[in-house]
Amino acid sequence: MQKEDLVGGASAIISALAAALGYLWNIGFIQLIFSFLAGSFSTYLIQHRLQIESEKRRIAREHGILMRDSIYGPVFKALNQAFDWVRDLKDTYYDRDPLKNIDGVRENYLYRLADEGLRNEISQVYDGLLRYGDLLARAKRAVYDLAVSRLRESYPNVKNTDPRQTYFFLNEHGMTIKTISFETAILERSDPIKTFQKTMVDLEDPTIEVLMDQERSNDLKKISRVYAEIEQVAWKENRLLELEKSRKQLTDVLRKLISKLEDKIISVH
Repeated sequence: MQKEDLVGGASAIISALAAALGYLWNIGFIQLIFSFLAGSFSTYLIQHRLQIESEKRRIAREHGILMRDSIYGPVFKALNQAFDWVRDLKDTYYDRDPLKNIDGVRENYLYRLADEGLRNEISQVYDGLLRYGDLLARAKRAVYDLAVSRLRESYPNVKNTDPRQTYFFLNEHGMTIKTISFETAILERSDPIKTFQKTMVDLEDPTIEVLMDQERSNDLKKISRVYAEIEQVAWKENRLLELEKSRKQLTDVLRKLISKLEDKIISVH
């Protein structure tokens, strides 16, 4: 009897629940609950995904800043130094040696995280700079050997005819505004007197002087003739021709690589 009562009571409860659910379904309440739950879950998923994407962007930005400050920026600076060195035939100094500065960046543990393609290009430029340094030293030796004896023949009373210590000066109102050594002028294949004379057009009181063995001279015709003779002979030398070929190739490669690094640096906000 008790069993029958329990079964009957359970059936009544189930019937009542079914009726209630049917009523709630009919009036759209259950659909509303489902819609609410589905909307809440969808909103949660979207917010969670946005948080993940935001975190990824934050990490990527911090990584970009770290790489910019530790790798790309210093390499960019070193390659600009190298570009000046190659283009202008400058001597290197310990704290401005592009090879030394590139070495410092490559030793940074973060360097291996840089783009592989970029690292390969930097390695190729580095090797090119090493070769260029050797070619520059050989070309300078060629200029010295040719110029020192020819200058000595032309200026027998001058004790020191070292082309590295013979300078051309462009002065304005007695103040030197441009200087170039005899050696650099030969390497650049640019007659400094002719170059200075073109600049003089825009100056008020210009003068050109030559310094040899600490003595200044205004005899431009003679030194210009001697310079032309030495330049003509020097540029038949393979050592200068090889240097010029390497110099042109390196400046082109450096210009492109510097542009790529600049784009990488600018892209980090």
